[in-house]
Amino acid sequence: MSNSFKTFLKHTAKDFHNQSVNPPIVRASTIIFKSMQDIRKTQEKAKKNPTGGHFDYGRQGTSTTHILQQILSKLEESYFTFLTPTGFGSVFLAIFSVTRPGDEIIVADTVYSPTRLLTENFLKEFKIKTTFYNPHDLKTLEKAITKKTKLIMVSHMINITGQILPVKKICEMAHSYGIDVLVDGAHCVGHIDVNIKDLDCDYYGSSLHKWLSAPLGTGLLFIKKNKISKIQPLFAGHVHEIDSILRLNHIGTHPVHSDLAINDAIDYLESISLEKKENRLRYIQRYWSEKVRGKKNIIINTPSEVFRSCGIANVGVKNIKPADLADILFTKYGIFTVPIDYANVKGCRITPNIYTNEQELDYFVDSIFKIASN
Repeated sequence: MSNSFKTFLKHTAKDFHNQSVNPPIVRASTIIFKSMQDIRKTQEKAKKNPTGGHFDYGRQGTSTTHILQQILSKLEESYFTFLTPTGFGSVFLAIFSVTRPGDEIIVADTVYSPTRLLTENFLKEFKIKTTFYNPHDLKTLEKAITKKTKLIMVSHMINITGQILPVKKICEMAHSYGIDVLVDGAHCVGHIDVNIKDLDCDYYGSSLHKWLSAPLGTGLLFIKKNKISKIQPLFAGHVHEIDSILRLNHIGTHPVHSDLAINDAIDYLESISLEKKENRLRYIQRYWSEKVRGKKNIIINTPSEVFRSCGIANVGVKNIKPADLADILFTKYGIFTVPIDYANVKGCRITPNIYTNEQELDYFVDSIFKIASN
């Protein structure tokens, strides 16, 4: 009989080698061996089993990061998890790994602004063309495909409006043309139920500091097993096996303690349960957005259907610039928001969390009505 998922989470963090309940904090970069013979044995084991946690240098990985990768792989039902310093780092790595001069990629018009800057401007220097499509009309996506298209990049949840896109449907369409799909799931992990295996995307990147509440600078990148050999590392490392994802794991020295805290973030989420958290976030968003949707001078830039959004929504007021609206909300009412004024979206992103109560939401709604009436 196979162990349950909760049993796996309880036991996988136990370190039987060091006989501790949880793995010790192993810092880069030195790993100690008794002799050169022991080093060679470890290196041979790594060749035979690249994902088995056999390391001879700390930047390749440690027992701590190995267990963390196991947990995340189990959570996402993936072959392996590659840890990156940030979610954006995973997007950057994936794009530059699968594209070459003369290639074309297709990106959602509402993509995260730093990613848009990368794809719209920086890729031109490498003679890689980017075509933007309207995520509200997927017909524009299919029309943008050419014989040179190598990659379609799509947001699982659009960061400026909170809209959830039909990623599985997009992947099916793209794969029918032989095109890979890179999914930006920065706002999804720890926010909604994410089943990467079911989405059938080729690459999936996410920030972990947003809704999972892990430390700043933590992220993950999922790569389909049969796509690993296509990816080229950004930094030269020590693993050369073409099918090993550890070949991509050398990213320089970064704070190990950030990665270690991901375990605690997962424990916290498990104590709440993702299902309850997702339901709570969706309830909070709809509690305030439905009260102002369709009202005079107020614009909701987030779809009304339940399955097309969760905790994030965007609201605007006619004849008021988003930056001015954000300034009024903060200076006059003490409410912090993020102004959005691009990709045909004009409004402020509203992102309450599970601890936000109805009284606070009513205060926000009342503030919007007062601004709109003036």
